[in-house]
Amino acid sequence: MKKTKLLSAIFLSFSLLFASCSKEDESPAINKDTAYLSFHTLLNDLAQKQQNKQVNSDIPECSDGIPAFVEIILSLDEVYVAGSESTPLRLDLHPNPSDMDGDGALDYFTEESATLELVPGTYTLEYFTVLDADGNVLWIAPMDDGQPGGIDDMVEQSLPMDINLGAGVKKYQNVEVVCFDDRNVNQYGYLFFDLNGYEVIEFCIFGNYCDETGRHAEFIQYEVDVWKFSGDAFSPKGDVLHENLQNSVIVTDYEDYAETNSLPLCFTLPDGPGFDEYYIEITQLQPGPEPVLIRSGLISDVDVRNLFSGDEAMEYYHFREGNCNLSDDPILLSDHRNILDVTWEFTFNFGDAMIAADVDFYADGTASYKPYGDEAGIVWGTWSFFDNYLFYDPDGDQDILGFLVSGKWTNNSFSGDFWHNGVKDSWSGYHKN
Repeated sequence: MKKTKLLSAIFLSFSLLFASCSKEDESPAINKDTAYLSFHTLLNDLAQKQQNKQVNSDIPECSDGIPAFVEIILSLDEVYVAGSESTPLRLDLHPNPSDMDGDGALDYFTEESATLELVPGTYTLEYFTVLDADGNVLWIAPMDDGQPGGIDDMVEQSLPMDINLGAGVKKYQNVEVVCFDDRNVNQYGYLFFDLNGYEVIEFCIFGNYCDETGRHAEFIQYEVDVWKFSGDAFSPKGDVLHENLQNSVIVTDYEDYAETNSLPLCFTLPDGPGFDEYYIEITQLQPGPEPVLIRSGLISDVDVRNLFSGDEAMEYYHFREGNCNLSDDPILLSDHRNILDVTWEFTFNFGDAMIAADVDFYADGTASYKPYGDEAGIVWGTWSFFDNYLFYDPDGDQDILGFLVSGKWTNNSFSGDFWHNGVKDSWSGYHKN
């Protein structure tokens, strides 16, 4: 997962109280058939807690904002009773917090709300955030992501949380939250919720590996790295979203044999307003003697949402590796190995003139350019390949040649246009010999 430098961190233990938090408040008479709900904050230091739990995920950076509201979604028997996915219930915090427990930190409590006079039952808290007066999320109760080492492991009890409410009682339930950092928006576990202008959407990958006979092998293990698209096709890796994510491989032992199966890998992506794109690389770890990059390319939030059927059902991006003789479904990423381990003959047309060169691409993203007639004049550049397009800077940062090229992969060859001295010309590339 993405690692963020630890600058400061706190967590809050929110108590669900079925009474006023101050003797000076005028509490309604308690109805023996209902309960009254409010929230009270207790501020604690999360840094020591992280050391004790040995959580692998770094603590998000905290904001200096002042809490003004809380927003919640509460359900009973899968029916929303307070707030909804589109409109969480907002509760005002009392404007005059105090250090009620003597720990040196201000404790906040919510104003009473008639909406939270509830009938007895087992409720589920599905969403919990704390906001400042401008509506910015400051703290959030993370969702259980089912994986070890995540932000949800920073708290004793993540969401969703069941809360048993009895008739005529004033009961409280602690709800721990962590600081909200929008650089980590995809790691809190909230799908399709708007968090400071960002929603997060889930993307799942499933892989098959086929041996030389075309039969499915028992498993394939792979690693996934994800970046925001930088906007520069020649250098597509922007901010890191996920690093070194690996799918799980399950081994089941029977009496006379063992069965190994690969599980899908799912992760979330930040989906802000408008069109969003992400650059993804998939590296095969097993089977094989060493890791090898097998897929790379851009996907968009539109590609991800097209995999959903309604709010719940979701299809995987299903890639097939080895000798499966089947295409990926859907075809989202490219296999850049098509252009490795072979020398290419590139031809550049400068008006009526033509220049040719041998070009070799390497797995580390570098490429050598050797012009005909100048065997010692090798120039080193960089390249990327996705969505069946090659983006090639023949001289990298050296700027010796003064042009960039991009072109489409068709029938095992490339062709496209390039600009040189303000003039657009054409180029092509073919396997040599």
